[in-house]
Amino acid sequence: MEIRKDILRTIEINELYNDLLVSYKKLDSLIKKGPVKNFIKVRKQAENFLEHYEEVVKNKLTETEKIAVAKPEIKPVNVVNLNKRAVGELREICKQRGIEGYSKASKSILIKKINDKFGSAKPKIESTTLGIDLELKKYSTILKKNISLWKEEFRREFLTNLNNLLKEKKFELKGILPMLKTWLFSFKIDFERQNVPIWYGPEQEKIANCKLDYNILADTLEKYCNHIVDREFDESNFLKNLYRAYEISIFKEKKVIGDQVSVIELLLDYISLIQNNRYKVNPQKKFYTDYPRYLFSYDLYRLKKRMYKNYEFTLVIATRAYTKKQANYIWIPMNEKGDANYISHIKFRVKKNE
Repeated sequence: MEIRKDILRTIEINELYNDLLVSYKKLDSLIKKGPVKNFIKVRKQAENFLEHYEEVVKNKLTETEKIAVAKPEIKPVNVVNLNKRAVGELREICKQRGIEGYSKASKSILIKKINDKFGSAKPKIESTTLGIDLELKKYSTILKKNISLWKEEFRREFLTNLNNLLKEKKFELKGILPMLKTWLFSFKIDFERQNVPIWYGPEQEKIANCKLDYNILADTLEKYCNHIVDREFDESNFLKNLYRAYEISIFKEKKVIGDQVSVIELLLDYISLIQNNRYKVNPQKKFYTDYPRYLFSYDLYRLKKRMYKNYEFTLVIATRAYTKKQANYIWIPMNEKGDANYISHIKFRVKKNE
């Protein structure tokens, strides 16, 4: 199950030639303004194009591709000829305007003489890129007739192969391109940029950015799923630390048990509690225990116990006002299908006798 590299290669060649065409148009625009005031810029642009042209045609294309797309008529701008043409026109201007001492003068002196006496003289010169422009447009038109069909075929093959791979890994693929989901993950297939950002939750917590390769994508999804699910998890210890973090939060905010605290603030206090002694003694990055929001979210989901001593643990669903900023809530699933709540606060309250 390999990605159709021939299709990607065809798309790449088309993009290279489109870039080449853009370079030509910029150069053509400069040349049409005349070399007197723009000569240095024109020359630099011509040199840049020459380098670009050689990189594309000589270095990036195979012999077969050169025959197919690099027409004999397509030649890079001859910088030397452009230079000679500019000097000739400058001298003609000097002759017509009665400026003396131009016959052996250099380009820079000629330009200065003209500008000193007459200001902005801009002779028109004929574009040297017309033939190239036409050839590139012709090639691009032919290619574009098939490019959309090739892209659609590539999308279908990509989606089919991804679905088959995920089934082998016991995942169910859902959604409509470009946004897809499986288990608690959502991801966007970006065919133009050839990458796939992956989130835990519906575009909630970004966990990875993957290449446009269904093998790599399927493996990445499986890796993160295993990382989230297979971690050691002690419910009692987790609930105990939640309560300790809650006590710290209400103390800082001068609240009492039973009051609710921000789930994000509690997470920060929780993270400080779970750091090992090496980090507390010598707080370096290498000793730090990482605990991102998506792991906290999943641990809250799989926490079934609700009583610590005589206190009941409660999640507070976020109001609309709190869901406007991700810094105010955490997405917490209710099941493995991805149904979820947005939680903004947490509290422990004394369990009332009923």
